Amino acid sequence: MTKVYYGILSNNRLKTLKKTINSILTSNIKDFKIIIYDSSSNKELINFLKVINNNHILVITNNDFKLSSNESYGRNRIIDKVLELSKGDSNTYLRFIDDDDYFNSIGLKLEYDLINSNNKVDMYFVYKISNNDYKVIKIFVIKDLLYSGIANYYVSANFLYNNHNICFDEITHTRFCEDLIFFARMLNSIYNPKNSYIVDFLNSDFSYYCYKVDRFSRNYYSISSSNYKKLTSLLIMEVIKLYNLNTPVLKKELNLLVTNYKKYFNHVYSILREKENLNNDKTN
Repeated sequence: MTKVYYGILSNNRLKTLKKTINSILTSNIKDFKIIIYDSSSNKELINFLKVINNNHILVITNNDFKLSSNESYGRNRIIDKVLELSKGDSNTYLRFIDDDDYFNSIGLKLEYDLINSNNKVDMYFVYKISNNDYKVIKIFVIKDLLYSGIANYYVSANFLYNNHNICFDEITHTRFCEDLIFFARMLNSIYNPKNSYIVDFLNSDFSYYCYKVDRFSRNYYSISSSNYKKLTSLLIMEVIKLYNLNTPVLKKELNLLVTNYKKYFNHVYSILREKENLNNDKTN
């Protein structure tokens, strides 16, 4: 039987975290565990996590305030715990979700049943498709999912075990792009001709919802322009690696993706630089 670990990053959002947890607990999935990584939250949330009494929930607490804003560190600790518990079992999958998102419980159960019926796949994309032309689908998925969030795939513990060098970037200590960089790194391994990984698609509507439409801007406006530039450069580099692995048709799509990324990143970078210059003028 397939087991799914749901990895949740938690930080001072008790109300939404409760809904995130409940959306999984009410899904009637047969074999699962929720791993919550708490990054130095307030007392109210910490007390809530302390009294959780559910065999399906495991809490990892971080007491180092210096790491409280490093989401990459938290996600890597979740991966470490999954590998420790699963021993890299091919019947085990990990799916991330943030504590200000939640699942559609019915959709989550349908996805689990599909995975349980074919657990020889290394990565499942949660993606709604309109036809069965997988050559076309691959192009759309790579292009669209590189724009999307952390919760749009299931990755097998076996894949993570065999690719232990693939991890979230902890060096820059920011909350922007780390999920996209990690996803691009996984794709580079999956689509490398030297490997023989299996990818499939859960022909499904997205089974999760986001509470805050402004979360994207909240994340990147709080970081420095220098760290922003490092992260965006890393992401572009990973996408270019992916570009070099694939067919001419796919290269056309990825080339457009890189171009759009650069335009968008340059726009945000200029805003951050302008904001920093204004702050410097005020202090001088």
